[in-house]
Amino acid sequence: MNPDGTGVTTVTVTGGPEGVAVAGSGIYVAQQNVNAIAEVTPQRSAVITFPNHTANAGIDGIAAGATGQTLLVPDSPNGTLVGLSLSSPPTTRVIATHLGRPVSAALGPGGDIFVASESSPGLVVITPAGTVRKVGGFTDLDEVVAYRGLLYVTELNRHDVVAVDPASGASAVLAVNLPAPQGLAVTTGGTLEIVDSTTAALYALPACGVA
Repeated sequence: MNPDGTGVTTVTVTGGPEGVAVAGSGIYVAQQNVNAIAEVTPQRSAVITFPNHTANAGIDGIAAGATGQTLLVPDSPNGTLVGLSLSSPPTTRVIATHLGRPVSAALGPGGDIFVASESSPGLVVITPAGTVRKVGGFTDLDEVVAYRGLLYVTELNRHDVVAVDPASGASAVLAVNLPAPQGLAVTTGGTLEIVDSTTAALYALPACGVA
């Protein structure tokens, strides 16, 4: 999409597309039904399939990693966060475990990784040293993004968007009564873009401290 909301191109992705991330020159999509990652531009190709020996739904959200050729993959059915190198062949590294059902990840400016889960522990920060610390008292999150020292999360159970201080866990509700806020991104200008999955609507909201 262009910044004004007009369309640029449409790509059809099979396998239950969920999360999307840009890494290097490519756009990558999580395929929830087959627990896999696919590249959609500049070429169309399967990247990797993760084992899923559970009855749980597959990967939900993905995010760009610290380098232009890595992805952060919350392996939702297995409760882990995986670093995926987009080398040929791709390689994986387990970053953290016991994360409930992780569905979204965001990289902080200092190398911290923030992970949101649909179950306990809810929201955690993973330091570059590998320490995992719970943030706040969330229990049913779907998205997390980091912007200017704050985190922004969507709560499915409360149907809202919340700003969170990652240091103290203090939070403030920014938007309420959203039927199913299952997509969240922040533009370079500080606008939160919220996707509601049941109404097929896109909402815009200024991030905290942005006029």
